[in-house]
Amino acid sequence: ASDLNVDAPTGESVNGGVQLSEMIGQSQKGNMCFARQIFRHTMGRFESSRDACMLNEMYNKMRASDGSIESMILNMPHSDSFKFKRIGG
Repeated sequence: ASDLNVDAPTGESVNGGVQLSEMIGQSQKGNMCFARQIFRHTMGRFESSRDACMLNEMYNKMRASDGSIESMILNMPHSDSFKFKRIGG
């Protein structure tokens, strides 16, 4: 099996899907992307610059709880963005 180059600037590579998943799961970029996708699904829209604080808080909650997705999601209803979410437009 050939190595998959996932981070060209640092030269890191992985051998297969399991290692790739582990690398993404441990990376800041991967976790921020995951938080962004959860935000989009929950809020029903793409993020804007006004959502930067909420996205950072989601990411920080997940990282502070050793990668707990549950911790990140349970914190979302406390944000103003979620409380004042517009339904259907």
